[in-house]
Amino acid sequence: LDQFKTNLIRTVSHDFRTPLNAIVNGLDEIQETEANLSEHAFKVTKVCKHASAFLLYLVSDLLDYYQLKTGAFQIKKEWVNLRELISSVTDLLT
Repeated sequence: LDQFKTNLIRTVSHDFRTPLNAIVNGLDEIQETEANLSEHAFKVTKVCKHASAFLLYLVSDLLDYYQLKTGAFQIKKEWVNLRELISSVTDLLT
């Protein structure tokens, strides 16, 4: 049963990752190329992009969990722009 759960987490995570990346990248493309977006439409795409990116982080966490369970996890250090992170969380909550 444990092996089944582990494999399910791995499979579902991989299956969610591709469409979520497509959504985030599509919303980026809309924001960058559509100069005629209304302020409301721009805000809606921004909120959708942040929500999709958050789901993508959750999927990545599931994959990390799978790698921890199988002993394949590798730590990756990366810098985070704290100002951007706080701003994006604030945008999601308002």
